[in-house]
Amino acid sequence: MGTDNIHLAIQRIYEAVLAPQAWEEAAASIVTAIGADWGFLIATQGGVTALSVSAGLKPVLARGLQREFQNRLPQWIKNIPVGTPRRQSSEISDSEFKRTHIYNEVVKPANMFYGLVLPVSHSDTRQVYFSAGRHLGAIDFGEADLSAAAMIAPHLTAALNARSHMVSADLRANGAFELLMRLNIGVVLLDSKARPVFVNRYAEALCEPHDGLIINHQEVSALVLSDAKSLRDTIACAIDINGDRSNLTISRLTMRASPRCYVSRRSPRLPLIVRAIPVMPPESLGGISPLVCTALLFFDPERPVAVDQSDVAKTFGLTPREAEFAALLARGHDVDEAALMMGIKSETAREYLKDIEGKTQTHRQSQLVSLLLRGGTDIFRE
Repeated sequence: MGTDNIHLAIQRIYEAVLAPQAWEEAAASIVTAIGADWGFLIATQGGVTALSVSAGLKPVLARGLQREFQNRLPQWIKNIPVGTPRRQSSEISDSEFKRTHIYNEVVKPANMFYGLVLPVSHSDTRQVYFSAGRHLGAIDFGEADLSAAAMIAPHLTAALNARSHMVSADLRANGAFELLMRLNIGVVLLDSKARPVFVNRYAEALCEPHDGLIINHQEVSALVLSDAKSLRDTIACAIDINGDRSNLTISRLTMRASPRCYVSRRSPRLPLIVRAIPVMPPESLGGISPLVCTALLFFDPERPVAVDQSDVAKTFGLTPREAEFAALLARGHDVDEAALMMGIKSETAREYLKDIEGKTQTHRQSQLVSLLLRGGTDIFRE
């Protein structure tokens, strides 16, 4: 255990927000930081396991621990204040602990004994816990171990909240994360402070050549100063639209075009098209008010999105002209641009949008584009 291990654990935790497959590595880093032999992280939402990762435990024992936390959480664990790591020995006597299901189903078969429990979040609908343990015969967790866990706790809370908000922000469909990771357009989800909470692979790849776009844990920006300012203004506009949603009717939200800007690249490459779409998740998730989020969509004009208009029409019951209009929206064009490209008036285009939203049971352009990204478009990585 040491400061470097604590810092590494915190780094791994935040990395896991953007790469969920890295949660096991994050759990292992926490285990190292607090001097444990095994660790287990579980998050449940509405009684369903949303996240379950372990380090140093055999899979069968990890599944057993998951059942214990999800189905019959002991009262002594429920009594631990949220955000406060506690030794098992300070909450329940050794003799009583040996009579519990957790001990007999998991701890004893794993040849462990002393444990530590950290409640990350606990409400009627959402529970998040991190637990850790040591081999039988090892000394109990000390104050230094508890101090390390306490330092990590707020970062674990922030990361899991960010993950929860990311999943809730119009990612209601099963497998939505995998879908976004496979899209052939860049997708970045931002919190209300314009900080990225999700970046798909395509967006990451756009940053690799250092050819204009910059994405880090703090911001989305650009190498060219004027582009960076335009991008900030575009993001701020989308966040303002989202923040003002209580004063906007659905029809007014539909009429407002999504903010857009460009990010220059080295000549002769064409600039990236950036669309900022206000994302309006449910007012609460598991008793926690979600962050106001914005979705940034990055379109590369050198690799245009292929949209099968016949599939769009068949899938959503649209007329050929409506399907053509919807396809243009999916490619990143706004309503006025789509109208110009189709040779129709803006008023006619907005009537198309209204009719399409009625047929697709969406209420905003952002919802419509999200729906189109889930079906009828050929925008997946091979």
